[in-house]
Amino acid sequence: MEGYATTAPMRSALRLLPQAVLLGAIAFSLHLQRAVGDEVFWSGDAGLKALMTQQFAGGELHADLRLPAETWVQTLWGEGLYPFEPPFVYAIAGRHYIQYPLAFPLVSAVPYRVFGWRGLYLLPLLSTWLLWGAFLVVCRRWGWDAPETAAALAALALASPLTFYSATYWEHAPAVALVFLGLLPLLTPDRPTGRAGLVAHGVAFGLALWLREELFALLAGLVALALLARATGRAAWFPLRQAGPWFAGALFPVAGFLAANEILYGQPLGAHAFAVFRFQGRARLENALSMFGILMRRLVWSFPIALLALSLPFLPRTEVPPTRDAPLRFLVAFSALAVAGISFLLPDVQLDGSGGKQWGPRFLLVVIPPLCLLAGQVVREARLRSAPAIRVASGAAFLLLFAASLHVNLVQGSRVLSQDYASRVLPSVAFLRRDSASSVAVAHQFIAQETMPALPTKRFFLTRNPGQIALLADALDAHGEREFVYVSYPGPVPEPVTTRSGHVVHFAPIGAFDAYSIARASW
Repeated sequence: MEGYATTAPMRSALRLLPQAVLLGAIAFSLHLQRAVGDEVFWSGDAGLKALMTQQFAGGELHADLRLPAETWVQTLWGEGLYPFEPPFVYAIAGRHYIQYPLAFPLVSAVPYRVFGWRGLYLLPLLSTWLLWGAFLVVCRRWGWDAPETAAALAALALASPLTFYSATYWEHAPAVALVFLGLLPLLTPDRPTGRAGLVAHGVAFGLALWLREELFALLAGLVALALLARATGRAAWFPLRQAGPWFAGALFPVAGFLAANEILYGQPLGAHAFAVFRFQGRARLENALSMFGILMRRLVWSFPIALLALSLPFLPRTEVPPTRDAPLRFLVAFSALAVAGISFLLPDVQLDGSGGKQWGPRFLLVVIPPLCLLAGQVVREARLRSAPAIRVASGAAFLLLFAASLHVNLVQGSRVLSQDYASRVLPSVAFLRRDSASSVAVAHQFIAQETMPALPTKRFFLTRNPGQIALLADALDAHGEREFVYVSYPGPVPEPVTTRSGHVVHFAPIGAFDAYSIARASW
């Protein structure tokens, strides 16, 4: 290979590098699957989606969340003790809708019904593998040799936060895979793709928006780049010659998504938009600027290789032969517009709109495959340069940043994921399942989100203050129950509460775990 003094056996070994990286990545993703704990989730958001998946898997194909409960329990929920509240669940026309798109819970219903809890993680895992396969297709079509192909794939599969999400019940991995599949004709524009193929790739891109609404920013960015290319006559900004069929394919599922949301919520972008568009104008711009800085810092922390990818536009290109079929300017522009546009569409930074509990900036996962391609191009250009000093410096920079990224995501990420699944919520769920009390009062809706899917026989109530605790106690007493379990974040138990009927509710600690404290309330 050019740029290396290699023997024939060494060249043979180098050609096998991408396959070796792929096998290692598959093994790593399966190792993460071993850490997954049944009945608990990495993020509480997944609990609401799991409740919808359970509902769909049971044959209840309703868009609103319908928790089974006795009439008197539903009455209590209507009086303010419903276990969920905005911005996670909205009451619209007497029905409760989760703020998240329903496509992911719906498509997860079949694997859940077949494989149980493990089935919830099948789609994220398979989507991650599909992304890696499509990524290798792009590398091959660009005419890359084994070293840069292996480097780029290792950055994506072993050293980025994306693989972490293959072991979470979250729609990020499927969404990123669909976006990348949709972009294939734009990433390899010199490869002939028929009109039907362009439409199919556009549909894949459009379907990603059914999973993650912030990806509308990507569609807007692509429209802007297409218009810029047409206005300037420079295809480098948007390399696809036949843009019409691709955009037609993308807009078809998008139109269906907007129409469905308008019918269900009275808001084309869905219930999530209630939190996103609660303020406008200058406040939205200021929020976007703050969000941009937060996301970029998190991206660099969790994926230092991004620094190498971002250096590509500033490298001298004169002595390096062009890479076949590689729209590098488009990749840089697309990534920049994606980060800026997504920052503009996220909720209030003061409400933790930057992503809450996450590993790396989950809203920017979609730019990681393009950044890995750019990083691979840096490796390729360094390898082909004639100056030894430049080759050594570039190679050392990649190895240093790759090692840092590998430590964050392969070492720290797998350890954090395993510990979270094993010790954060699972002990509390096991304790509540064994407890004889039928009713569970929670101090915060996050607790209900994380525990309800695993405890279908328990009644859940959100009690934010002593008045609601008293209301719950009187209702339970009227139905022959003299106790309930109270779950809160670690801290002292509540003071005794006197109900309207004169009962005094006392709290006695019965369990303390990493995430929650559990007390028995009785009178």
